[in-house]
Amino acid sequence: MAAMDKRIEPDASPYPSVLVDCAPSMLAYWDRELRCRFANRACERWFGVPAGDLVGRGMRELLGDELYAQNELYIQAALNGKEQTFERVIQGRDDVERPSLIHYVPYLVDGEVVGFVAQVTEVTQLKQAEVALQRIVRTLEAQIACRRSAEEQLIDLQQILAVTLASIGAGFLATDRDGRVMRMNAVAELVTGWSNDAAQGRILWDVLTREDQPGSDSAMNPVDAMIEHGVTVDAVHHVVVTSRDGRRTALELRADLMHGPDGAIRGLTMVFRDITRLL
Repeated sequence: MAAMDKRIEPDASPYPSVLVDCAPSMLAYWDRELRCRFANRACERWFGVPAGDLVGRGMRELLGDELYAQNELYIQAALNGKEQTFERVIQGRDDVERPSLIHYVPYLVDGEVVGFVAQVTEVTQLKQAEVALQRIVRTLEAQIACRRSAEEQLIDLQQILAVTLASIGAGFLATDRDGRVMRMNAVAELVTGWSNDAAQGRILWDVLTREDQPGSDSAMNPVDAMIEHGVTVDAVHHVVVTSRDGRRTALELRADLMHGPDGAIRGLTMVFRDITRLL
């Protein structure tokens, strides 16, 4: 989603309103005074009041002081013309806490920000899949650690992890210490447009091509770049990659370094999921 710089003319067709109201994500428009000017039916389900009754109400009033304070920096950034994407756990009127992916897209008229569109998409199922995946990986690590050599363990773990991730629609990619691709699963093949065989031995930057790749990183060993930036598995990165045939895919990505029994860095692993449909 990109900042919008035009007014939307009224449309006699019923389809735009039907599509907006049937969307599972909450969609709302907020003016510069942070007054709601539009809300779809998903907002109605979330806040427990008719969507029409949300119009004219203030954001702080609807979110509450605590949640508003947590989002205030993102709100101000959107009003300054900067698109925002972040995650938040939100408690609905039913007292159920729901992990959500939030986008604020500035709306411009004649180059001036007059408000922003807020899109909130529940990602509970994806988060549950992450927790299940972490549990599976820990179990597999414990099982494999009981047998075979360190190198064989690493190969086994990568193979099992790649298959497990593919079963829940997640991509997997691993490199050696020089940042050259050693293994990727079927999901990664689909996203990058590279087959596992064709990608073998190629530098990571050639296979996973990011739109916002810093020029300085492109000249570095990907593993060294990861070390320099202090990237850990706890950090979530939202990136857009371009496949060999030009397809663009928005990803939520995590990366971590691989270490040998002696503590030496052996390479890196990446796990990612396609979030294009959530945007």
